[in-house]
Amino acid sequence: FLRNPLADASLLGIGPGAALFAVIAISFGFTAAHFLAIPLFAILGAVITILFLNLFLKGQYNPLRLIL
Repeated sequence: FLRNPLADASLLGIGPGAALFAVIAISFGFTAAHFLAIPLFAILGAVITILFLNLFLKGQYNPLRLIL
């Protein structure tokens, strides 16, 4: 997907997006309902962040521009 070695998950916001959704799961008490709520919400947050990046960069994908 990304051919730029500088474009890691934390720089693109994928890791923070996953962390945000994990915090949302904890804040709204979804962890009391099921023990897999935190990892599932984190995966969902990472996927939503990736989809947002694809939507935002549609048609104008340039690895250098993505970093800058």
